[in-house]
Amino acid sequence: MVIGFFAVRIILFLSLPLEGIQSYGDLNHFHGWAQLAGWPFLEYWMEFPPLFPLLAEILFRLAGGREHTFHYALALLFTLAQTANLALFLRIAYILNPSQADRRGWMYFTALVGLFYGWTYLDPLAVLALLAGAYLLLREDRIRSALLFGLGALVKWFPLLGLAALAKKDGSLAWRPLLAGAAVVAAGWGTLLLASPDYTLASLRSQSAKGSWETIWALLDGNLTTGNFGAKEERYDPATALQPLGHPPVISPLLTLIPFAALGAWATLRADLTTPRGRLALIALALCLFCIWSPGWSPQWVLYFLPFILLLLPERRAVLITLLFVLISLLEWPLLLSRGMFWGLYLTVPLRTLLIALLGYDCWRMLDWKN
Repeated sequence: MVIGFFAVRIILFLSLPLEGIQSYGDLNHFHGWAQLAGWPFLEYWMEFPPLFPLLAEILFRLAGGREHTFHYALALLFTLAQTANLALFLRIAYILNPSQADRRGWMYFTALVGLFYGWTYLDPLAVLALLAGAYLLLREDRIRSALLFGLGALVKWFPLLGLAALAKKDGSLAWRPLLAGAAVVAAGWGTLLLASPDYTLASLRSQSAKGSWETIWALLDGNLTTGNFGAKEERYDPATALQPLGHPPVISPLLTLIPFAALGAWATLRADLTTPRGRLALIALALCLFCIWSPGWSPQWVLYFLPFILLLLPERRAVLITLLFVLISLLEWPLLLSRGMFWGLYLTVPLRTLLIALLGYDCWRMLDWKN
């Protein structure tokens, strides 16, 4: 199955022109900032955590700056990550329920293999860290699990949510894995802060400064936009990272964070995390709470949800939720927004938010609570 996934994806790449591989994703965006003079975080700011931009810059230079070579290299890198994701998914599925593992694996295979988000965005790398950390957690390798969650947070912040399932052991707070994960994040960002404080601080603050997009909060704020930044040349000026895009928030994200963080903390402290299903359900719940609270959303983030949906929910419900989630994401981007139909956000955003809320409720019900 795993080898078959990689083979099918390679055949797909060989069958498509370069424009088909580029699709509606971020490959052109990655090439745009890789062309900038110098190194990210040292000579210009970036909206992503540091690991992928630095890796992409290395690939760009190894490709000799050739656009098609760079794009193929990234598509292959992301495909290798998704192949590893499928392998990890199967291992986790065998821990949860060996009799269903292969069927669940084929469901995940089907959901991923033709979905262009998986080879045109960097998120498969972060999903890899999230699943690898979850697998090690289920194997009781808590420190290495935390290190992987921390490493993944240097690609995208999502894997840091996995630390919620490491917060307790034997009914008490477990500080060592939490500190291990935090140390990896602090080491990565701290090194860059020492080397280039202005560009690194601008990079850290860029996402929060730009406002809301593609969420319930964005509809409330009147921001019918995507989460894209401006011209790539602006990255040479750290001040441009702090310029707000769109309307200011009607309700501050710091204010809305309070109930979501409180609910997540209560679940972490009260849930019984001794079972594999309970640990995965808590990570999935943390993901749901974060994405409902978040001022922004990008359709490719569906990739973080798919493994948890297909691992945790009953089979028929898992297939239905997966199908709806993928269709809503594709309807949003590329079908509507790439054609300028931003009114479609009034349809896709509430539907997607409802799906995430329902998934969060399912995860909440899976948790066993201590008296």
